[in-house]
Amino acid sequence: MHATDLAPCGENASKQLTSLQSFITVHVACDHLLLEIPAAMLDRSILVYTEFAGLSDGASEQAPGGAVSNFVSRWIRSGNKVAITTVKYDSWAGDHAGLKLGVEAVSLPAVIDVFDVIREGDNGSSIIDITSLFTTNVRRGFALDFMRRYRMARVDGRRSFIRNVRAFPNNVEIGSYQTWVPDEQDLLKPPPDEGPPPPSLAFSFKTNFMLLPDQPMTGRCEDKRVGYFAVPFDDYSTDQH
Repeated sequence: MHATDLAPCGENASKQLTSLQSFITVHVACDHLLLEIPAAMLDRSILVYTEFAGLSDGASEQAPGGAVSNFVSRWIRSGNKVAITTVKYDSWAGDHAGLKLGVEAVSLPAVIDVFDVIREGDNGSSIIDITSLFTTNVRRGFALDFMRRYRMARVDGRRSFIRNVRAFPNNVEIGSYQTWVPDEQDLLKPPPDEGPPPPSLAFSFKTNFMLLPDQPMTGRCEDKRVGYFAVPFDDYSTDQH
């Protein structure tokens, strides 16, 4: 395991890179986080799992270690840009070639964000700056249920930053700090029965980018006794209606 902290550069300091090796190479330049994605890692399935690491007093009913969000992603390059997309598993066609075409046509991936390729690495790898994914351009719908619960509207990028990163052979863990703020109009409205929303809430998160096996793991039926997330799906390969 390799780890490093992120912090703003000092005055007149050069942005010297600190590099951590994983299935992708992580570069830290002061408070910026860059990923170097090898060509072989494009279009590979990567589980993105985020959990709470710390919370402010106004969100004390949550616990560090609790799940925030999870989805399977893929990095896709098009020209001089790299997109991070979601992968859908809510439809299944089995081994039926014709059904697969239909399922793929209605299961297009959704683009979360697009990044410019800053430069090319060795063997055509793509180097991108993903700092904004955790600070100023947090993906739409991130922790949406929690934002609704606390009546928060957005992430304040001026008060949000990446704290640290750790790299393992098949996992990159990114620690971030976010300040959530409500809609200003909600603060100015007369307070409802439950009172106005807090002026801000602070959260620490841990987000893991975990490389999934090239050969998909065998699926198994959901069991509520297993404390892990499940993915419901429609199976079009059976004879049932």
